[in-house]
Amino acid sequence: MEERNTGNLYERLRKTNIALRMQIDCTYRCNLKCVHCFQSKRIDKELTFARWHEILIQLKEHGCLEIIFSGGEPFIREDFLEILMDASDMGFAIKINTNGTLLKENDVAQLRKVRLTFIQVSLYGVLAATHDLLTAQQGTFEKVMQAIGWLEKHKVKFRIAFLVTKHNVNELASFRRVARERKWPVIYDLIIYPTSDGETFPLAHRISDAQIEQVASDPLFKNNIVSRVLLKPALSDFGSSVGYISPYGEIYSSANVRILCGDLTRDSFSDIWSNSAYLKKLRSLKLEDFECSRCDCFLRCLMCEPTLAYLEHGDLLAIPQEACRFTKKVMAMRKEECAVQ
Repeated sequence: MEERNTGNLYERLRKTNIALRMQIDCTYRCNLKCVHCFQSKRIDKELTFARWHEILIQLKEHGCLEIIFSGGEPFIREDFLEILMDASDMGFAIKINTNGTLLKENDVAQLRKVRLTFIQVSLYGVLAATHDLLTAQQGTFEKVMQAIGWLEKHKVKFRIAFLVTKHNVNELASFRRVARERKWPVIYDLIIYPTSDGETFPLAHRISDAQIEQVASDPLFKNNIVSRVLLKPALSDFGSSVGYISPYGEIYSSANVRILCGDLTRDSFSDIWSNSAYLKKLRSLKLEDFECSRCDCFLRCLMCEPTLAYLEHGDLLAIPQEACRFTKKVMAMRKEECAVQ
């Protein structure tokens, strides 16, 4: 009963256009050069701790409940733990995305004091050679595994993010075995995106059609890779209950759609969130506006992700081709299985 009431409350709050959850990239700098990296390479003068403190106050007064800190690599900022503590003291629920390589044991111990939902650590394989190939830097696998060990030791809530690429798809079974043995919570990402600047070089690391069949046949994905319920576009939350702030104080509807909605160095958060013409446009979109809604596969689609369509085509309403490739390949396999049975 309590869970259902919580869900209903969230739905009511979402419709009020309060930014319940914000992703904050406090830096675009990173110590790694991952071959699949989505993030902008633009480097400018980052907001100071004092400015982030002011923004956090504005978010709190607006009604925001949760903040996801990401980057770049957030721990590259010397004051990142201070920003975290400040957000925690204000009562925000906090998630952190990190590559794990800059974590020190003292940092991990300090995270025990933060109102942390979890810290998400990227791991790209069970072999050092595979992980280090994707990060383009030797020794990163060892550093990540050490960081995970510290998280386990200090009982800090964490989960592992495993991005499936053509380089590590053959390690899925081994990775799942290690995760099960060590009781790691894991999230698996199947889509590699173009960069936020529109570059397509990360796409060279996507899995092939044959490898999609391999993934779809894996017991981990076999029964849940395609949804069986009506999906609403993920965009329905972006610009209403979910948003994104860059290291320079710019507000966007999401990390994927870099259409400027406002600048916190000039205007207040609530003014931007209420008055941005682009955010109002997003909130006016209906399900039938999306090209995907007219597809025969829509009710069984793998991934409802209009922001991927934006990165691919510059059009939120278009069909996201990579998600479509996955879905149609998997559905064709399912039909063949049904015919055999």
